[in-house]
Amino acid sequence: MRHFAQMVLLGLCLLFPLGMQGQTWQFRLFGIGDGFPTTLTKMAVQDSLGFLWIATDAGLVRYDGQKFTVFTKGLPSNYVKALMLSPSAGLLALTDLGVCRIRFRGNTVAIETLIPGASLLTDSTLFYPKGFYQFPSPASPSSGLDLWICEPHSIVHYRNGSLKRYPFDRRYTVESFVRASQMWQDFRGRIWATTRGGYLFWYDPATDQFRHFPVHQEGTFTIDAALPLSDTVVWVGTNRGIMEIDLSDDTDRPTWKQRVNVPEVQSLFLLEPDVILAGTTGWGIYAIRRKGDHLTVQQLPFLTRGLIKDFFRSRDGTLWICSDDGLAATYLPFFAPVVEFSNFSIQTLSATPEGQLLITDGMQVYRISPETDRLPPHPLFTNTGSMISALTGVGDTVWLGHQEGMITREENGHIRQYQMPHPRTVEFLLVDKQGYLWVVQDGLPGVSRLSPAGQVERFE
Repeated sequence: MRHFAQMVLLGLCLLFPLGMQGQTWQFRLFGIGDGFPTTLTKMAVQDSLGFLWIATDAGLVRYDGQKFTVFTKGLPSNYVKALMLSPSAGLLALTDLGVCRIRFRGNTVAIETLIPGASLLTDSTLFYPKGFYQFPSPASPSSGLDLWICEPHSIVHYRNGSLKRYPFDRRYTVESFVRASQMWQDFRGRIWATTRGGYLFWYDPATDQFRHFPVHQEGTFTIDAALPLSDTVVWVGTNRGIMEIDLSDDTDRPTWKQRVNVPEVQSLFLLEPDVILAGTTGWGIYAIRRKGDHLTVQQLPFLTRGLIKDFFRSRDGTLWICSDDGLAATYLPFFAPVVEFSNFSIQTLSATPEGQLLITDGMQVYRISPETDRLPPHPLFTNTGSMISALTGVGDTVWLGHQEGMITREENGHIRQYQMPHPRTVEFLLVDKQGYLWVVQDGLPGVSRLSPAGQVERFE
């Protein structure tokens, strides 16, 4: 259902190539006045239900499209540095004192420590980690949780419930409790890592160690971000600008080449195949367009000071920017959906047999006709219960599914509700020719059928 929603949303967007000049970015900054515990935001991810999770220096924050909710209970440290949606473990949070797993259903959130940390260096705990990665394993793609965790002077491998630390010689690192190594995996499955001191390493599984990969100009700058652009070309963000290395270089020792003279680069993000965003410390955000070897650089007109920590593109096309000034939401006008909700979020949408579009942000439902590209002045339905997670319609009748297993039927202002036997999120709704409503719920095998008389049957 969500893949279909994304496809329809793309059809509602005006998708033209990104032109950097003469365009106005729509921008909104969220901070303490909006419910944040701090303005120091680090990273954002979006879960399968559409919730936005934000790592901050004062806990974990969730945005449901209407409000921000702060979670600290269960965190070993409120300094949340990074987030990950792991295929094998779900939502993970990296804090100064360990890795946590976040389990959630509806409004219930439980946080448990998965890998502990400590303020002293030990073999069984993490030491002030700053980033983590999970790479697919060609040898065992269905194996359990396998994490690479970056500490100030080492990389830790978590696998099968145990830790192994790979320390770097101190000549390759710098004293920093802000950033650590950057990692990526190339097309051959090889794992690469940079140290903040400006050196490049690759992991050799045959010897189970990180090997130094000599590069000209190494050690002459600090590295705070890395962005693979192709199978062999990688950009890194440094205190001296954006540097590039081509790992296909057949010379004995390739060279770091400066590509963009932008100071103090902290983050890199591939916005479009030919457009890269660079976040800096104290110099704002730069948009870089690539056309062959030619680069065009433009400074964006917001968040021109402070530290730009990370970028994230949510499924509705909104670009979220994590910074020391708060969390920003922005998009270019020609990337903006023609139907806009005040909370920047579309939960789901559905096309009716009559060619109309039903669309919801989880709280309100609108019906859009093919003759118009604008929202009607009043919603067809305003939700007063749990968030709407699915919808469908035939003729004048609209069916809504909710997160707690509730079904709502709306027809010309008349509302009737049905509670499914299992209180799980409704993922998909379909009305057949006989008027039966077919219901798919999260984590529930099979399908349910709701008759016009309100009787529920299960098919597994």
